[in-house]
Amino acid sequence: MLSSMAGIFGDVGQSSYCAGNTYQDALARYRVSIGEKASSIDLGIVTSEGYVAENQVVMDRLTMLNLFRPLSTREVLALLDYVCNPDLPPSRPCRSQIVTGFELPADIESKGRDVPSAMEQPFF
Repeated sequence: MLSSMAGIFGDVGQSSYCAGNTYQDALARYRVSIGEKASSIDLGIVTSEGYVAENQVVMDRLTMLNLFRPLSTREVLALLDYVCNPDLPPSRPCRSQIVTGFELPADIESKGRDVPSAMEQPFF
């Protein structure tokens, strides 16, 4: 399932959208826990497709935060190729969710920027 990083970071005024994405993540985890194949891919900014690519104001707002690593369509398709591979062995519930599109705290620090406090939580 294609989900969004909005389910991870949240978004002001988008609580229903964020909840829907979080539901997809939980559904993938549940399906894997009962032995079925499933994955959710929480996409970040995709540079050439989708809402952010079509709305420059949103793209500028997110880019200003210096937290996100934009994905190309090619990278998204490569992820889909991987998770849709029928030869891939069943996953474990803790590996059913793939989060993409943001910089790791170490990458942020290496660029001389402060790591947001939310990213200092064990999740990251």
